[in-house]
Amino acid sequence: MKHTKEVWNEQYEMGRWDYLKDISESLRYSLLGFYCNWFHKSPTILDVGCGLALVAKYAQFTEYIGLDMSKTALEKAERERERICDF
Repeated sequence: MKHTKEVWNEQYEMGRWDYLKDISESLRYSLLGFYCNWFHKSPTILDVGCGLALVAKYAQFTEYIGLDMSKTALEKAERERERICDF
């Protein structure tokens, strides 16, 4: 099935991908973060199809660039990043 930007935006608006933030998915992102840092202590990460940019929460990095077709996903990721940084 081919998805358009509109389909991806709608899915993110409806919360279709919010389950990826659950504890049940944390192992996946922890492993990705571990491998990023295993090969380099503070890498530059290019996350294509980043969605909610969850890799950025689990990896130490010098620079993180997240790209996604869904503007809604990127906006949600930015709000989450701001919320975490407000502590």
